[in-house]
Amino acid sequence: MENTSVQKVSTTSIMDSQSLYFLHHTDHYESVVINHKLTFSNYVAWSRAFMLALLSWNKVEFIDRTVLKPASIDLLFGPWIQCNNLILAWLMESITPPTASTIFYMDSIADIWSNLKQNFGQLDYI
Repeated sequence: MENTSVQKVSTTSIMDSQSLYFLHHTDHYESVVINHKLTFSNYVAWSRAFMLALLSWNKVEFIDRTVLKPASIDLLFGPWIQCNNLILAWLMESITPPTASTIFYMDSIADIWSNLKQNFGQLDYI
């Protein structure tokens, strides 16, 4: 009986549009449009545009590690996977194919974000 109430609370919180896990039925991989694809010379502008998009969709916490991947038995595991993968799809749409190939097999959007910052952030100033 206790598990049922926990599940209802989690389901209700996911349905709340203010929830980090909330996904609207119109959210899909083309929902976020970043006009310029990431290159070796535009990381700062690209990351700012991507961050603004994430802020508008209430998803920044997935890349800044505020929201960590829950255990597979956690009720939020499925919603976390959905949000992580949607943000990953948005990101893949906003980078060039050669860049995408370097992160294609990474699963965590936070790890990918960190990797891109490390590999491209310094090049932007050269």
